Amino acid sequence: MTFLDLALAVLGLSLALALARVILGPTAPDRAMALEAAGVHLVAIMGVWSVRARGDFFDAMLVLAAVSFVGTLALANYLGKGWPIDGDRR
Repeated sequence: MTFLDLALAVLGLSLALALARVILGPTAPDRAMALEAAGVHLVAIMGVWSVRARGDFFDAMLVLAAVSFVGTLALANYLGKGWPIDGDRR
């Protein structure tokens, strides 16, 4: 077992814990933060896998990070102000 295999195992375990927090989180902000952490873990797993397998996942990592960031902003906006389409302002 190499260091990269160990890193993938630890990141996989951490991703599983983050996804469990998404499912079991008591509040919506807890779930949002766990979902953001899961996105970061996926990007890290893709990076380690890219180094290990000598693949080229940089484009996919960049897109996943950008989508995760925009999704986090949208969810924060929804949790802060309400759904923007129906005009519900809290």
